[in-house]
Amino acid sequence: MSTEAPATCYAADSLLTQKDPFPYLQVFLGLMVTVGLARIYISYRQLLKYKLRSMDLYISQFFDQKEFEDSQSYNEEKAQFNLIEALFTLIFDFLIWFFFVPAWVWNSMDTVMAKFNWC
Repeated sequence: MSTEAPATCYAADSLLTQKDPFPYLQVFLGLMVTVGLARIYISYRQLLKYKLRSMDLYISQFFDQKEFEDSQSYNEEKAQFNLIEALFTLIFDFLIWFFFVPAWVWNSMDTVMAKFNWC
């Protein structure tokens, strides 16, 4: 009987290396990019609305011009930040999943657990 720790916790490593006919990763990345681009597009359209400084007749009943311009200016800055944040989030998330960082972390934890014989 050997007291040496196993190289991995998985009984069948071949299950992890089998090729699947359906491209799950490509579909996931495609949907993630599509949703991210839609979010950026919506943020951009909202930013264009916040750049308008003329009030509608209905709004002018409730707000004066100064208050409206201050609100538009504040919301424009928020929309600009939201646009930049959405772009960086999309790039970061895509790179994380494209380079299999979650799989690398999972594999590293498997190696650590096998080393200390915790599985």
